[in-house]
Amino acid sequence: NVKVTSESIQFQILNSTANDYTEMELKKRASPNDIGIELTLSENLAIINFSNMKKYTLSQLEPGSRYTVTFLKSNDSSQSLSFPVVTSCSCDHDDIDKTGRPKDVRIVQNNGYVMFNFKDNSKCEEAFSFTRSDYAEEFLADVSEYGVSFTSDYFFIGGSECDSIVDTHIEASDELQYSNLTVGKLFMYCVRAVHRSHYMEHPMGISEAGNRQLTSSDDTCAPHKIRWEASINGKITTEPNAGSLPIENVVVTWELFRSGSETPIGCDGCSGSDKTSEGGAFEIVFNVDDPFFKDKNNVDIPAKIKFSKMSGDISHKFLCNEGEDDCSDDIGIVVYLKHLHFKEQVHIYDDTSIPFSGKVFIADTSYPGSEGCMLSNVEVCLKQEKTEMSELVCGETGSDGTYSLPVIIGRRVDYVDLNYHGHQFRASSNSNFKNGTMIEENGY
Repeated sequence: NVKVTSESIQFQILNSTANDYTEMELKKRASPNDIGIELTLSENLAIINFSNMKKYTLSQLEPGSRYTVTFLKSNDSSQSLSFPVVTSCSCDHDDIDKTGRPKDVRIVQNNGYVMFNFKDNSKCEEAFSFTRSDYAEEFLADVSEYGVSFTSDYFFIGGSECDSIVDTHIEASDELQYSNLTVGKLFMYCVRAVHRSHYMEHPMGISEAGNRQLTSSDDTCAPHKIRWEASINGKITTEPNAGSLPIENVVVTWELFRSGSETPIGCDGCSGSDKTSEGGAFEIVFNVDDPFFKDKNNVDIPAKIKFSKMSGDISHKFLCNEGEDDCSDDIGIVVYLKHLHFKEQVHIYDDTSIPFSGKVFIADTSYPGSEGCMLSNVEVCLKQEKTEMSELVCGETGSDGTYSLPVIIGRRVDYVDLNYHGHQFRASSNSNFKNGTMIEENGY
């Protein structure tokens, strides 16, 4: 009855045998020629006596190494009892796996990469190796036999503490742009601990092709179905001639549709909503697993995007296609995406107008309760100075002398020009207008 861990060997011998075989030797065997190196027992041997047996524990041994334990008969050294044993590479103190294969393998697909996260369970490794196979039957004992390597042969991050989390990120990943795997197809990914020269002695003492050494642990495998991925990077600003100011808190909603129809796909992850950032940016990420996408690696999938925002009682107006088309509210815009088509650029303009209002009256006609006699039909033009003064918008005062002119947010009003039969005008003492007033979405 021999119990083996990565650093110890424990066994029991009946007292009747132990009394006859009193001398003990421990040799470490080196492959491939089986040369034995005798070790001193004084520091790593512990013996516990029981009524009918002795319990021996040999400690401070090297993981993955082969030892021979020999007992010599006390009165005849030519007679001996011996047995070979290989210490485990596994961090776990059990007899299920001696090779220290990785534990808790998780597979994550993101941004066109299949990546891995697992626990290091080996005391013999210096790196890890990965394989992929499309032969993913559950009853297959060694999937890696049919697998192909898809990344650098070894991922050198070994030597960590037991149960350390290994997260490969993209450094050791399956890059789908190159592997061109079919969307919706199931693959089996396997991870094993390795050492480029000598991983461990075969735990069963088996010689394969004259070699008792293993170059890696057993595999730990997990299935993964290739997901459909794409993304859109968008920005919402005022038009260039209005300063290209970013518009935040615009509600952006999106949904994927079936090609050539107005029917939503309706899958988990095919729709969503968000708000633009302070810089007017938004991002739409699709990472979906649905039967609809199977084999559709090169099929254009339409994504409809809608935009909406309210500033008080004002509903914002949005323009798409370089300011040519209205895409406000339910009109939206359609963007076509393929699998692994990332960061498709969309630039939307906010063309919302804010009312700029005022009134015109005749000077020195005011009296208590009235600002004075109002003047109708005065032409009012709001102007912005660029290389020269340019008109933003013009209109006329009404019968009550008031005017209200729509100005697109982001514009600057540098001057208010009034024209009425050659009359001269000046700002009243109650006016709060200043040259260079910016028109913002919340007013001015």
